[in-house]
Amino acid sequence: MIVAFAPEVWAENSASDPLGLIEVLAACAHGRHLPLLPRARSDRPSVDTWIAHQIEATSALRKRLGRIVEEARRRAPQAPGGAAKITVVESALDPLRGHLGARDAARLLQRPLKLLVENARNDRAFLRAVVEPGARKELDKALERGWAEFEMGGGIGEIKRRLEQLRDSDELPELIARARLWVMFDRDADPKDRRSESPASREVRELAAELQTPWPLHAHQLRRRAIENYVPVSAIRRWWTYYDLKKGALEARQARAEAFGALDPEIRRSFNMKKGLCGDLPSSCKSVQDLQDDRNLDPLYRPIKRGARLPLQTGFERLADAFSTPGAIVESELHHEVEADERRQIMATIRERM
Repeated sequence: MIVAFAPEVWAENSASDPLGLIEVLAACAHGRHLPLLPRARSDRPSVDTWIAHQIEATSALRKRLGRIVEEARRRAPQAPGGAAKITVVESALDPLRGHLGARDAARLLQRPLKLLVENARNDRAFLRAVVEPGARKELDKALERGWAEFEMGGGIGEIKRRLEQLRDSDELPELIARARLWVMFDRDADPKDRRSESPASREVRELAAELQTPWPLHAHQLRRRAIENYVPVSAIRRWWTYYDLKKGALEARQARAEAFGALDPEIRRSFNMKKGLCGDLPSSCKSVQDLQDDRNLDPLYRPIKRGARLPLQTGFERLADAFSTPGAIVESELHHEVEADERRQIMATIRERM
C-alpha cells in the first residue's frame, strides 16, 4: 500500500502518537509498503527532523528508521499507480477517505493481506502455479514473511456472506479488513448457458464491485468454470489417467481423457470437470441414454459427438490435486494453456493491495 503523511504529524508539537508513527515506518520496511516521505524543507516539518528530535542520534533505532526512509525515497518513483493509499493524519480523521491516525494506520499496515479462496489447499496451489515464475517468487516471499496469508472461504456462499458483512458496516475494524482482503472465486456456470457465470458467482462479482470505499476491493472471478478447467489436456492424459487409480478403471479413464482432449477449447473451459455431462443434465433426466438427445444438453455441449458423450458422462475426480502434486503439471504446458493477461491480472491485483 501507499502511505502518505499529513505534514503536521511530523511537527515538533504534533499530537500524533510517536510510537504509532514508528510502527507505521517499521511496517514499511523491506519494501512491504511504500511511505511517501519528501526530503526536509525549511517551510514544513519532515520525517527527518521528527526522527532527529524524537530519537537519540547514536541509537540503533534511529539508524534503522533512517534506512527505511532512504529506501522509501529510492522506491518512490516506481510507486504502482493502482495501489491502495492511506494518509496518516494528526486529527482530521476520516476512515471512509483513508485518513487514519498513526496507531490505526499501523494496525492496518501490519495486518497480513488475506487471500480469500474457496479451498485453501488446491486454490493456493493453483494460484502459485498460474502466475509467472517471477511473480511466484514474490508471492512466496510475502507468504513466508507473513505479509499475506491464505484464508479458506468455505465455498462461494460463504464468500458472499463475508463480503456482505464488510459491505454493511463502516466501522473501522471492517474497513481495515476490507483494505487487507483479496478474493478469488470460481466463475461456475449458469444452468441456462454454461458459457456464462452462475447466478451465485455473478452475485459475488457484483457485491465485490460495490465495495469501493475507501479502497476498491480486488476480487478475481476466474475466466473459466473452475480451477480444474485450467489443467492442461497433456496433464490429464499423462498424470490424471493414472492418479489414485482403482482396479479396472484405466481403460475408461484413458477414453475420457482422449474424448475431453478432442473437445473444442471453448467447451473445455466451461465443462463440468467434477461431474461430467451427467452433472449438467436437467433433473428430469435419469439415464445416461438421455445424453444422446441434444434437447437434454446445453447448447455448448451439442457439438460433442455422440460416441464421445458416454466416456464424458462422469467427471475427472480429484483433478484439482494436479496443482498440489509435484510433477503433475509441466510449467511450459500451463503457460501455454492459460491466457497471459489473466496470469498478469491476478498478480497485479495482489501486488496493488499487498
